[in-house]
Amino acid sequence: MQTFEARNGKSGRYAYPAAFALKHMAKDLRLAHEAGVSTPLAESVNATYRHALEEGLGELDLMAILRHLGGK
Repeated sequence: MQTFEARNGKSGRYAYPAAFALKHMAKDLRLAHEAGVSTPLAESVNATYRHALEEGLGELDLMAILRHLGGK
């Protein structure tokens, strides 16, 4: 089972089973954008997931977005 481990500021590690790959969320966000769905954060979130894909995180669980955001 593929997992993503992240540290919170207080204690220990948490493992997230790869239940929904980041690449699938990126695809859903792209499709919503192409369909003209607009929400207050849609453009920013879509760009964030696109950048995470460019970093090679697409096959990891959706929670891998934390790795991308932590690197900023």
